[in-house]
Amino acid sequence: MDLTVRDQEYLEAMLFLLWRKGAIRVRDLARELGVKPSSVVDALERLADKGLVAYRKRGEISLTNSGLEMAREIAKRHEILKRFFVEVLGISEDVAERDACYLEHGIHRETLERVLLFLEFISKCPRDQPNFLRHFQHFVETGECPEECSRGGSGEDL
Repeated sequence: MDLTVRDQEYLEAMLFLLWRKGAIRVRDLARELGVKPSSVVDALERLADKGLVAYRKRGEISLTNSGLEMAREIAKRHEILKRFFVEVLGISEDVAERDACYLEHGIHRETLERVLLFLEFISKCPRDQPNFLRHFQHFVETGECPEECSRGGSGEDL
């Protein structure tokens, strides 16, 4: 199903409201997304037409099973990207949050799966973290490669 970035943002925001407040209300959704309530109503009607939201004016708002599944997928992409930015690249939580929010809507499934596999790999690595991650962190902090990197060699230090 083709969803706009904005549709995806609405679905994700509705999921977060459901988790936090147990209910989805127009005013809460408007506040969450920084839009006017009339914009929320337009979006809800559009998402209802796509079968992702059950909504009647001045009535209860809920995600359909398809909408819930889609919202969970979007939230999962967001969390994977944020985790990668923080744990691997050492980006601050705030910047990682913003960038994950931006990229979650366009990342290819294959790329996301590879990022997830990489995160799984480094979490299962028997050492504290692979040398190349320590080397990268040193490079970020100093602008210089660690001495082991400049030796050349077979790549075993990676």
